[in-house]
Amino acid sequence: MNFMKLYELSTNYNTLVDILERATDEDPKEAVRDTLDMIHEEIEYKAENIAKIIAQYTAEQKAIESEIERLNKKVEQISRNKDRLKSYLEESLIRCNMEKFKTPLFSFLIRNNPPAVAISNLCLVPQEFIVKKETLSVDKKAIAEKLKKNEIVEGCQLTYSKTLVIK
Repeated sequence: MNFMKLYELSTNYNTLVDILERATDEDPKEAVRDTLDMIHEEIEYKAENIAKIIAQYTAEQKAIESEIERLNKKVEQISRNKDRLKSYLEESLIRCNMEKFKTPLFSFLIRNNPPAVAISNLCLVPQEFIVKKETLSVDKKAIAEKLKKNEIVEGCQLTYSKTLVIK
């Protein structure tokens, strides 16, 4: 079997289709049709092999995503455990009035954090401290509906693309 690349097969196939359309003699047409059939089979063979690789990548991707999800849960669990232990240690040291000391491996210090603002009732906060934040986004579905009805939406147009579905 010939080991041409898929793009080479596609190019040859299209060239032969052009030759077939221009051919007037029946014998050359038959030879071109036979060659087209052979190239068509090679393209199908390559397409099947590429689909196998895509399926393998899809399976690997799902496995990696699953592992990432598992590891993220593990990270969250470790973080909660760490925070719980730190809080436990801090409470115990405060209770024992041990706010500063050293061991051979670590230094311990319980210090005061800078003051933080706690909002108990947002409605009572003076207007001068209220900051308005806006986020702009485009409703692409609504624009698509208008454009599909042949209505003009400035700065917008429908684009069409194709996708390969492998089942």
